[in-house]
Amino acid sequence: MEARATVIIPTFGNALFAQWAIKSVQNQTVQDLEICIICDGSPPEMVTFFRKIAEEDPRVQLFTFPKSPRTGEPYRDIVIKKTTGPNIFYCAHDDLWLHNHIEQLEQTLQNHHFTNSFDLYIEAFTKTVSLEKKITEQFLDEKELFSRVASFDFIKRKYKKIIRWGYYLTGLTCGAHTRKAYFDLNEGWITTPMKFIPTDVYMWYKLIFSNRLSFGTTDKVTALRLAQKPRINWSDKKRSQEIKHYYEIINSRNFIKSLNELSLKIDSVPPHRSLKNKPFILRLSEVTGAKIRDVYQENGPRIFAGKLLLYLFENVKALGIRLYCMVRFQRNHDNV
Repeated sequence: MEARATVIIPTFGNALFAQWAIKSVQNQTVQDLEICIICDGSPPEMVTFFRKIAEEDPRVQLFTFPKSPRTGEPYRDIVIKKTTGPNIFYCAHDDLWLHNHIEQLEQTLQNHHFTNSFDLYIEAFTKTVSLEKKITEQFLDEKELFSRVASFDFIKRKYKKIIRWGYYLTGLTCGAHTRKAYFDLNEGWITTPMKFIPTDVYMWYKLIFSNRLSFGTTDKVTALRLAQKPRINWSDKKRSQEIKHYYEIINSRNFIKSLNELSLKIDSVPPHRSLKNKPFILRLSEVTGAKIRDVYQENGPRIFAGKLLLYLFENVKALGIRLYCMVRFQRNHDNV
């Protein structure tokens, strides 16, 4: 029987914290799901852990494979061919979906073959001196997290037109596409050939440049991203503690109620109101100028110069990736 949606959750290594990503998928407003956990060389104890989750929820299917060269991209192709949902969604094992992620993206996929929404990047929490001069680990509380989601949501809605051209792409967790679009490609998920190209971006460019006008942005924040790189030295327990903290916030009634209420007032709430009549270039220059000033004040001229060079390098690299993928995938499409 065909499911309403297919969800792919790739995982690797010791990742007990993945339970919170899985829970955020299980708790979607859309419940008719097939949830596919792909173990990319996961150790036996993790396979056992995920198998127990699958036993408790018949929607969950577990697929185990030996470790791949990168992030198990070819395994996603194998699994997709065994599923049925007309739309395919992805969630990284250390990210979280808001409760209406699938519902929001489905609306865009009614008229487009590929979409991505916005994720709110959660900085790795740091040790801060409290009023009692004790070292404590500080998280964002519900009020602050809500404020950041809402503010990010309103500002990023203004970037919608340029996303179609591949200038702003969110990661794996916020991408979704139709089944038809995937099987219309010359190739689906494969091991990304160049190490400097992010695996999810490589796949998204395939979908975008195969039919650019059929790409639509879901201009909502629908997920939280808790990237691995700044947490590379964290213990599994510490990562699980952090992800659990945000999972509990985004599933609280107050958080969901506030977001739903605010979504009805989009054009009347700052900063959306103050930005909506400004040209995009002016808004972009204002935001960029403010960031440059803050970095300079925090770090001084020497460190600032190094960060500026790194920023320029990353942007040049991103442009190179985009041009490489545009030429390669557009050529493939033209040859069909």
